Amino acid sequence: MMRSSTSRLVTLSAVGIVLFLVSVPRVHQFAVQDNERDAISSILTLSSSVIAAETSAGAESLPLPATWDQEMNCRLFDAHTFPNTSLIQRHGYLLELAHRLDGSAFIRAWPSEHGATGRKAYLYDLERGLIQHSNGNAEWSGARSLRPDGTEAGWLERTSRR
Repeated sequence: MMRSSTSRLVTLSAVGIVLFLVSVPRVHQFAVQDNERDAISSILTLSSSVIAAETSAGAESLPLPATWDQEMNCRLFDAHTFPNTSLIQRHGYLLELAHRLDGSAFIRAWPSEHGATGRKAYLYDLERGLIQHSNGNAEWSGARSLRPDGTEAGWLERTSRR
């Protein structure tokens, strides 16, 4: 009697371990994909600021920080800003409103920790709309990394808007 109870416990434990080992990476993969979808959604939500700045005030002007903050807080209530920086973090991605040397505005997003929170980088500007980069070498990862500007090789047009 004792032996069958022990073997049943070992079998159940083995099944539990296998289920755990199979499900944890899958759950992580779902979380990364969800963060990437949220980054796209965030960029598209905030893109109206870029469009308004480009069309009404000219390419030299970006939305005022107060306007940007207000829009970000109203539309992305679960995002937070980093003190004394222009960075926004929403879920596993960092977002930033920036401009190129020619003054054109764009929004960029990259993972706060490549692999753990996301992989791809995203960028929105008026000329190309929403584009993505595989970021396979983890060039853009975290607040201290380089930041994409859309001039790097490997950017692809997004076929889906959401």
